[in-house]
Amino acid sequence: LLSMNSISIFDSKDIPTWNDLNSQLSATSTGIKLKEELLLREQGLGNPHTDAKIRLFDTNSPPRVTFYRDTAAWCPYCQKVWILLEEKRIPYVIE
Repeated sequence: LLSMNSISIFDSKDIPTWNDLNSQLSATSTGIKLKEELLLREQGLGNPHTDAKIRLFDTNSPPRVTFYRDTAAWCPYCQKVWILLEEKRIPYVIE
């Protein structure tokens, strides 16, 4: 059982904001790597990711394929198509 004496109440000044936490994370090696991966993903490069909106691989031309899938990438039928596009390195846009 908890007694009132064992409960500590924090002052809101002691609790970091989301911006503070984001700044602290950005200064770490993991945070730097995450930002680099995000920039690559926005350019259509890097590793496959459910948040990617475009995949270009090594091409500069606009993709001819539009891949319609759920936002969580849980659909088993979409996963099969996604794996095929990745293995064949076919550039695509995700809607």
